[in-house]
Amino acid sequence: MSDAKRRNLSVLEPLDLVDIPEDGLQFDETLSDAWLEEKLCRDEGLQFEVRGPGQAKVEVRALGPVEQRPPVRIRGRASGPLRTPCVRCLDPVDFELRADLDFTLFAATGAQLDQDADGTYEDESVPLPDLLREGLGLELPMNPVCEDENSCDERTRSMIEAVNRPGEEAMAEKPDVDPRWQKLAALKDKL
Repeated sequence: MSDAKRRNLSVLEPLDLVDIPEDGLQFDETLSDAWLEEKLCRDEGLQFEVRGPGQAKVEVRALGPVEQRPPVRIRGRASGPLRTPCVRCLDPVDFELRADLDFTLFAATGAQLDQDADGTYEDESVPLPDLLREGLGLELPMNPVCEDENSCDERTRSMIEAVNRPGEEAMAEKPDVDPRWQKLAALKDKL
C-alpha cells in the first residue's frame, strides 16, 4: 500500500483514478479545524462547534485496472472532537465524533450522470472529501445528552422551575373574583 503523503495527495481533495497505484493508497492525515467546521457545522440549524483537529486514516483501492474505470473501494476511519449543547439542560457536551468508512464507488454511466447517483464517481475523479463529510455527518448525534445524568436532571429541573416561577407566583396571588363568577366560586368552596 503506497503512502499518499509521499505522492503529495490529500484526502481533502478529489482523487484522480490515475493516482491510485495497483497496491492502493493509504492516507493518514489530520483534518483541520477549519475543514471540519466548514463540512459539519455550517448548517444554521446545527449547533456543533469544533474543538480541535480531527484525523482520517483511509485506504483507497481500485478493484481493477484504472484504465477500465473499475469500482473503487474506500475504507477507513475519521474522527473529530466536537461540542454541542445537551438537549435537556443546555450545558455543553464534548464528544469525539467517530465514523467507520466503507464505500465502493462505480464509474458513472450516462444515465447516472443526470441523476447524481450515490455510489458513483465521474470523470475519473473519486470525491474523497464528500465521502469523509458524509461518513462523519451520518454519525452526528441527534439528541446529545450529558454523561452525568443526575447532574443533568438537577440542571434541567432548576431551569424548568425558573421558567415556571413567574406563572406560579401570579397564580398564587388571588385576584379579586370577577363578579360574574362569584356564585360559581361560592359553589366551588362548598364542595
